[in-house]
Amino acid sequence: MSEIDKQQIDRLYELMEREKGDQDMTAALRWAIFQLEQMGREKQTGDLVFRLAFTPEPEINSIMDTGAFNEIIKGYLVTAMQATGAEHDSIQAATDALDAIFDDTDAATARKAYREL
Repeated sequence: MSEIDKQQIDRLYELMEREKGDQDMTAALRWAIFQLEQMGREKQTGDLVFRLAFTPEPEINSIMDTGAFNEIIKGYLVTAMQATGAEHDSIQAATDALDAIFDDTDAATARKAYREL
């Protein structure tokens, strides 16, 4: 969120404090604050997506190697296996195997294995 956006939000909070007795004005100001904050979050997300789109592959691999996304990756695995009708035991075995793979395989090797599929 830009400094200008933060200042606008601060001003709206100040105005809301002064207009405490007017419920309609307070509600309108809360809505305006919410919208500005939401726009800030959307811009931050857009900026992040743009930055990641131009991030070199080795750097993305380093990010993946932190394990920060392991739970999400396992979620995709579970979802894919459920979509193919896999049984619960098979899904559990695959997620267990994935845990071991996360420990033993770096992102560059995993990416190469997928590309060679």
